[in-house]
Amino acid sequence: MLDLLWSDPKAALGCEPNTFRGGGTYFGPDISAAILEKHNFKLLIRSHECKPDGYDVTHDGLVVTIFSASNYYEAGSNLGAYIKLGPNHKPQFIQYSATEHTKQLPLYSRVSKVESSALRDLRTQMFANKGRLIGCL
Repeated sequence: MLDLLWSDPKAALGCEPNTFRGGGTYFGPDISAAILEKHNFKLLIRSHECKPDGYDVTHDGLVVTIFSASNYYEAGSNLGAYIKLGPNHKPQFIQYSATEHTKQLPLYSRVSKVESSALRDLRTQMFANKGRLIGCL
């Protein structure tokens, strides 16, 4: 589990211990490509690493790092982001920053402000596929 949580992509080929975190590894684009090919995946989406824009795309588009905690270090230090995958599985990144106003809102209100469009899209997809979904029951 330690390796899974604390491993980070790097630009150079190969794999080496992640001495900065004290656990996990640094893995290169060759490792990403091999893992994706082995498991027949198109994209590796990972988290647990702060990014200034809330997300980062590396290894020629094969690895996405998503980080949802805006202002992680201090106010204005980074954006938060989440990812939406459309019907063609192309990632769309939604960035945001918590403000003093949103910090004072109850959790439900904060989540609603950030994810209302994602919930609307989900509702649309569920209605569009209602027949297929009911057939699965």
